[in-house]
Amino acid sequence: MGKSIRSKREKRLRSIRREMVEPIYDKKDAAKLAIQEAALAAPKLPVKPTRADDDASVSFAAMEVETAADDNQSSKFLKPIGKKLKKKIKIAKKKFHGKGKIRRKNCLEKPLSPHYNGGIVVNPEFNEGLKGWTSFGYAKIRHEEANDGNKYIAATARNLPHHSVTQQFDFDEDKLYTFSAWLQVSNGSADVEAVFKTATGSITTGWGSAKEGCWSMLKGGLVVDVSGPAQLYFQCNDSAIDIKVDSVSMQPFTQEEWKSHQDMNIQQARKTKVKFQEVDQHNRPIRNATVLINLRQSNFPLGCAINQNILGNAAYQNWFTSRFHYTVFENKLEWYSTERTWGAEDYPVSDALMRLAKSHGIYIWGHNIFWDNPSRQPTWVPSLSPNDLRVPPHRFRDAALQSAADPLGRDERESPLQLLREQARPGRLPQLLSPSAEGRPHRGAGHFRFANLPYMRSAIDILATAKVPIWVTELDVGPGPNQARDLESIMRELHSHWGVKGIMLWSAWGPKGYYRMCLTDNNFWNLATCDVVDRFMSQYKAAAEEASGTTDAEGFFEA
Repeated sequence: MGKSIRSKREKRLRSIRREMVEPIYDKKDAAKLAIQEAALAAPKLPVKPTRADDDASVSFAAMEVETAADDNQSSKFLKPIGKKLKKKIKIAKKKFHGKGKIRRKNCLEKPLSPHYNGGIVVNPEFNEGLKGWTSFGYAKIRHEEANDGNKYIAATARNLPHHSVTQQFDFDEDKLYTFSAWLQVSNGSADVEAVFKTATGSITTGWGSAKEGCWSMLKGGLVVDVSGPAQLYFQCNDSAIDIKVDSVSMQPFTQEEWKSHQDMNIQQARKTKVKFQEVDQHNRPIRNATVLINLRQSNFPLGCAINQNILGNAAYQNWFTSRFHYTVFENKLEWYSTERTWGAEDYPVSDALMRLAKSHGIYIWGHNIFWDNPSRQPTWVPSLSPNDLRVPPHRFRDAALQSAADPLGRDERESPLQLLREQARPGRLPQLLSPSAEGRPHRGAGHFRFANLPYMRSAIDILATAKVPIWVTELDVGPGPNQARDLESIMRELHSHWGVKGIMLWSAWGPKGYYRMCLTDNNFWNLATCDVVDRFMSQYKAAAEEASGTTDAEGFFEA
């Protein structure tokens, strides 16, 4: 009798569990090497002939860029997400010449070469003086050269935050644009924003933390609503400091090129080979045994929030349980829901939701318990004395234990801690994924206005360098004519990134509708957004073609 598929599944679940509960390695060096090896194992994807270089993920202080070129012709590459860094930095330390020179720990004294040789940027490394660049606002600009020969541009005498350097580009609304630049400031450190001024407004394409004496990378991307000219400029709230810029890159991609890269990442990050041995009751290999394999359930967690409205509602329960194997209890474990009156802890709703999920074999993902926003605290919190405010941490422990009590829930045991850290951390995922209309990032885990895939990818690339699992736990798209289309694009982009371990849709139903994104009507008939979700879940199951064949002489079969 062959080794059971259930045994194989249990081993994989244990592996996933280890990944979730042990996201940080005991040794930092081991973690770095693991990330580097994974990145090096991924091949590059050619998209269409042009100047050679490759786009890659970023670390804020030091970013390694490789040139990918064929022996016979140069090609444009979107490099698979993931990045080796340590090896290149060591090489730069030894050579002490060219781009990427390092002399002080964690300080890049000379920037790396621009992605795609600068793409459509004129004079990206400033080897031709100020050609292609002018002043934006009333800043003075000058071409400078460091002692090591590196050339760059500096914006000085800045009177307002947006006074800097500029170059004009012509955008195509049907294309996606990746952007990167290396920055430095004249004094201390400061956040610098890259902005494009278009005919319809200003678009933030990325943020970076610039330092004095060290080059830091800003990486981002953008899409535009209308084709036409746009001006790039850099913005920093501290107008008393100079902004220095080098190795600027802007690279357009067609929709087909972008999708091709997503497909390649999905193949690498979401699919793997399976090999097993067929044996009899005496553990002897069975040769020429017929084997048939098909995928019963995707290993990529896609879930949806629920709330108290699902309790006792058979139609809602049937619609939900027929689709989702993962859920989160919306806000029902948050402090203001479980202790409305000081000292009176109340878990009846979350307990009932727990029982419902358990009865249907649904995994429960924990949600944040405390917010770092004062307006999100229970109404009685402001009246507490400083001494009383030292007491509430027990609530975190109690809530974590409450959500971890169910034997089904492998996810929730660690996630309250993890999500609280993400909520409290500056530069957290919600702030990076989607820029707001005012240019400032949104507060909220994946609440999108529209699909800006290049910006998303650069943000997740940055977060992935932290080497912890990334879960997008509140995914929705605001109302509008393109809501369903944008939801599909965003889900596909998230699924294609190796750093994203799961998605939770923030679409719990209520009698008055949904929070921002409805999946069904009040009779639980699909809307266009739910058709997108169903299609997403079915297409990857269908993509895993049925495998069949016979075992070899040793009883092994591989597919």
